[in-house]
Amino acid sequence: SAAFSDLFCTVLKRKNPDGGDWGACEQWIEKKGREDVRLSSIPGEDQYRVVVVPGFFSSCFPEAPAFLEAHKPMKEQYGYQVDVMTIPNDSSEDNAAKIAAYLKAEAAKDPKRKFILVGYSKGAPDIQVMLAKFPETRALVAAFVSAAGASGGSWLADAAPAMAEKYMNMYQISKSCQGDIAMGFRSLQRKVRSAFLGAYPDPLVPTYSIPAVAPPDRLSKSVAQTARVIMAYDRDQDGQLTRGDAIVPGSKILGAAISDHFALALPFEKAQGSQFGAMMDKNRYPRGALLEAIVRFVVADLEKK
Repeated sequence: SAAFSDLFCTVLKRKNPDGGDWGACEQWIEKKGREDVRLSSIPGEDQYRVVVVPGFFSSCFPEAPAFLEAHKPMKEQYGYQVDVMTIPNDSSEDNAAKIAAYLKAEAAKDPKRKFILVGYSKGAPDIQVMLAKFPETRALVAAFVSAAGASGGSWLADAAPAMAEKYMNMYQISKSCQGDIAMGFRSLQRKVRSAFLGAYPDPLVPTYSIPAVAPPDRLSKSVAQTARVIMAYDRDQDGQLTRGDAIVPGSKILGAAISDHFALALPFEKAQGSQFGAMMDKNRYPRGALLEAIVRFVVADLEKK
């Protein structure tokens, strides 16, 4: 985590792919890092490509794709393709089959480059199920990164489907949302994820985790109520997940981002025409710097092997 914090803080200070003034780095990462790490170009652009698998409701906000701020700088400066896979609000098993089909199709077009998969929120267990149930995909994947990923499930999921319906109505989320939301929430129940981890206790590819944690003054209005529910179980949380549930067992832990669950990855300030976006009043986070640091760290770690 110390090495990752050094890398993140240096990227934020020297590269600042997000633009604007971000102030002290320790506002954004739990462990204060140095800002003088030597940064070279990121090797491996001909060996790896990045695919982000987002979580719930991602299909409802196509104008706010995960880690949007990193897409252009990663391509123009380092030659790294960053794709966001649109995923429906279905069960992890259904989504796993879709991810496997996507990777196989993309690999057939470009067989030389392996995938660095970044699973955000429910995207993380969807990827875990894909790696477990479709073992042929493991050879295509160089690494898997869980970013605020719901590997251990969420205490909130036991309230489904009532909670899903409440979100949809309260924030006027688009009727174009895809998938079976009730089944999707069931996949996030802690007993379901615990059973999966019991069957597959070890990472199936090189795996990394970066949870999010947020004090009350860093939580957007949209997660204030859910945060109170989570805090009944663990105060170390991001408004949707506890720190422990956001860590893949056996993974390398990159530390923790100081952010609520949504700000870490989703530029909801770009989501227009929805009360959901308006309720994201603490949604500012240097997402471009975070994804660049993740790719830099993972690629360097893979090269050591």
